[in-house]
Amino acid sequence: MGIGKGKRSIKTRILVSILVLIGVIFCCIILAFNSLVNANIEKNAINQLETAIRIVEKNNENQMSSGIGNNNRMPEMKSRAELLIINNTYGLEYPKASNELMNNGVKYQALIEAIKSGEYQLGNGEMIRLTTEFGDYYAATIKVNTSDLPQQLYMVFFVDISSNIELAVQINLMLILILAFAFLLATLTALILAGKIAKPIKELTGFAERIGEGDFTECGVDFSDREISRLADNMNKSAAKLDKYDKEQKIFFQNASHELRTPLMSMKGYAEAIKYKVIESERAADVILEETDKLTEMVEDLLYISKIDNISRDYVKTNCDLREILSNCCITEKARALNKGIEFVYEFDQKPVMFECDEKSMSRALLNIIDNGVRYARTKIVVSCKIEMEKKNAGKNKGEKILICIEDDGEGIYPEEAPYIFDRFYKGTGGKNGIGLAVVRSVVEEHKGKIWVENVGSEKTGADNAGTGTRFTISFKN
Repeated sequence: MGIGKGKRSIKTRILVSILVLIGVIFCCIILAFNSLVNANIEKNAINQLETAIRIVEKNNENQMSSGIGNNNRMPEMKSRAELLIINNTYGLEYPKASNELMNNGVKYQALIEAIKSGEYQLGNGEMIRLTTEFGDYYAATIKVNTSDLPQQLYMVFFVDISSNIELAVQINLMLILILAFAFLLATLTALILAGKIAKPIKELTGFAERIGEGDFTECGVDFSDREISRLADNMNKSAAKLDKYDKEQKIFFQNASHELRTPLMSMKGYAEAIKYKVIESERAADVILEETDKLTEMVEDLLYISKIDNISRDYVKTNCDLREILSNCCITEKARALNKGIEFVYEFDQKPVMFECDEKSMSRALLNIIDNGVRYARTKIVVSCKIEMEKKNAGKNKGEKILICIEDDGEGIYPEEAPYIFDRFYKGTGGKNGIGLAVVRSVVEEHKGKIWVENVGSEKTGADNAGTGTRFTISFKN
């Protein structure tokens, strides 16, 4: 699948999102503004018309005739509504042609035509909105209560709202200009913001590509954004771990090839000796079998330690009694121990010491320590497995921990060897291939535990030299 297929850049996504958001907000503002303005215009116009109608209702017909005078504004200026009087054939009765207000006669006639074309019922007082070529109006008609006139007359009250509509249009135009300016400003802001976000992402993408190509050089860019800076730090840590892992793997295969070559060359030499009859077949066969056993054990350890290093580990953890695992490991080594005159001393808790672990890998790790003890012990190996309460800290109990100790009475460890005893392929004095204890450390760390080694005599006599026995201690949080 192509990376760019159907994908949009961050810059485009941010720009579109901001512009859409601004557009939606301004549309809502314009719609709300126009709704409120139109409602306000309608309310004011209707109020003016209702005021005019109430004034008329307070006057009788004669008073109305004398009160109109030469101005079609309502008496006492209580209303902005203007007045026309028409007959039942839509003829204009007031103002007359001689009146000064007839200068607006064309406008009045257009208003009357709008009422006529709308087929509104005259005299019912209905509030109607009219639009003519001269403007927009709200109007209402009522009957003139007269009995001495030859035809029915109607008063037409109207309020000109054209100026209000024009103001609303101008405000809308201003809002549209503001919207255009906001779009321009948002575009510039989005481009700058997207650039600041996209640039570090591109740099980190390049860094990730370099990691994929095997270049684990640290990314030295100091990013200003906290989240991106944290991502860069995590990627640097991952790169450092991969670099360390890569170097360890190279050293691992180099050492492994060397360790495998030694028994193979020995086997080859004795096989040639048998072929050319320069050594007894039985003696050579014993050596070949011994080297084969060593080689088999080494290959198993190598395969296991490779499995531990594999990123996709397939541990199957179950709740196991560690006392039982230790007992089985001691039984496995019992024959060798008896041949060397070594006995096992058990110091186990009476209650089960349950721990969630991968039984197979834990058995292998403990067996390697016991095998190491059998190699160096003189007379006995003390195996203990107990649950202890962790010491209180600041008045709070941290909980329980499991301690496994495997102690021999051999010569102990020389101080200069102690820091390297768990390193791969490091063989101390009398060691075999330097893999067994490396497997132990890997298994313990995989189970979130700790392991350390010390000379037993250092705590009893204060001596830090060899010759006092060795104790391996494993600690797990329960």
